[in-house]
Amino acid sequence: MATAFPLPVTAAQVGTYFVGQYYQMLQNQPDFIHQFYSDASTMLRIDGNTRETATAMLQIHQLVMSLNYTGIEIKTAHSLESWNGGVLVMVSGSVHAKDFNGRKKFIETFFLAPQEKGYFVLNDIFHYVDEEQICSIQLPIYLRAISIPSSILRLQSRDKVDSFILILLENIIIFT
Repeated sequence: MATAFPLPVTAAQVGTYFVGQYYQMLQNQPDFIHQFYSDASTMLRIDGNTRETATAMLQIHQLVMSLNYTGIEIKTAHSLESWNGGVLVMVSGSVHAKDFNGRKKFIETFFLAPQEKGYFVLNDIFHYVDEEQICSIQLPIYLRAISIPSSILRLQSRDKVDSFILILLENIIIFT
């Protein structure tokens, strides 16, 4: 017997369905990807030191069309229930673009806001991941010299950890 109300769906189900539909359309029919957004939406694309922002459906359409993706591979997708019935979706993968040889790895985070029928993308942050930057970050000398006692690392109390962080920051300021 059919029920009068649809069965509730989990954030994981929403996210999985969204990721499948979104990236299939992005790869095969990018002209229509703006339909996942609304005029209240914001998109941010980060590539190294370059940041591009688009708001509303027309600007988002123009930005997406400028990306020239020729292939997309999704590695992971994770979803979490969020504020006011929304769903936070984080995706990692790689893309092929017309103007770049090889693949570029990315992380993309969406906030799917509820609407009358389903969800729309309210916020979208797409960030190319540069593996060399991840591996080459070094702490300043004054941070490398700080030794954290193992007893502090085992603390479970949030207040004690916050106090330790404040003391650590005060010591860093003294060193500089």
